[in-house]
Amino acid sequence: MGYIKFQTKTAGEQIVDGKRILNVNYDKSNGNYIEFILDFVSSTGNQPIQLRLSAVNPGSITEQTLVQYNNAVIAAQNEAVVVVNPLHGQEINNILYNPAP
Repeated sequence: MGYIKFQTKTAGEQIVDGKRILNVNYDKSNGNYIEFILDFVSSTGNQPIQLRLSAVNPGSITEQTLVQYNNAVIAAQNEAVVVVNPLHGQEINNILYNPAP
């Protein structure tokens, strides 16, 4: 399993181990972020451990973005590094580990 690489505006280039990603979600109600679910902590009621990728342009994250990141996770099964180039207007601003709900 390989790695997912993407650029953020505030934190620069980020690399995530593809084998750690259990699921990819996005903010369907507002389109403000995409999330990688990495694990669940049973001692806290199965709370997810997540990385949240916030959009530069609020409301710009769509199902098309979700498909792009899901495809990157799938491709990382056979490649060393998969680079995710954001779709126009869907750039990532920053990345947060376990953000508050």
